[in-house]
Amino acid sequence: MGLDLFFWLVLCLPLNFTLLASTFYQVLILSDLEADFINPYDASSRINYFIVPEFIGQGLLYMKQTHLIDVTEVFRLLSAEKKFRIAKILLIT
Repeated sequence: MGLDLFFWLVLCLPLNFTLLASTFYQVLILSDLEADFINPYDASSRINYFIVPEFIGQGLLYMKQTHLIDVTEVFRLLSAEKKFRIAKILLIT
């Protein structure tokens, strides 16, 4: 019982907070891109900086690299990417 509480407080809770903060930051970047406050290259590079550690932390590595946001297709996928990250926020909390 004591080890379960220790495991939760030391490992799981900080990891969940980190994933929540990272996802919220990604939604903010996509909102800035939608409002034209940031260019697609900066938005993609800032989001891709957080995506790789997130997938390593979750143990998922994709071979086709569909987890990365492409600079040339970011506007086509903007709505879907925002919805995906908002759904992640709702599932984490």
